[in-house]
Amino acid sequence: MDHRLLGLFESLIDNYSSPDQIRLFVKAAQDFKPYIKSEGDFVFGWLMGVLEAGFTGLIFSTEKRAPTKEELGEVHSILKRRGIELINRINKEIMR
Repeated sequence: MDHRLLGLFESLIDNYSSPDQIRLFVKAAQDFKPYIKSEGDFVFGWLMGVLEAGFTGLIFSTEKRAPTKEELGEVHSILKRRGIELINRINKEIMR
């Protein structure tokens, strides 16, 4: 993935994992409490889906194509690298 796309994706992660955005996801998780075991896991899964879809939208809008298998692999590596940070952000908002 080129540096421009990498920077855009990292910004996407930062924007969607902001305290305000995480609070919206936590609120949604609370609406599903009867159906879920863990608000944190729900929010983490939702965030991962949003970020992967966001990357796909980013590629479509900037490159006019679908992401390659290699790019999706890089996305997963980035999300794994930042996973603990994202979980900590989520848990911080759940504990508020």
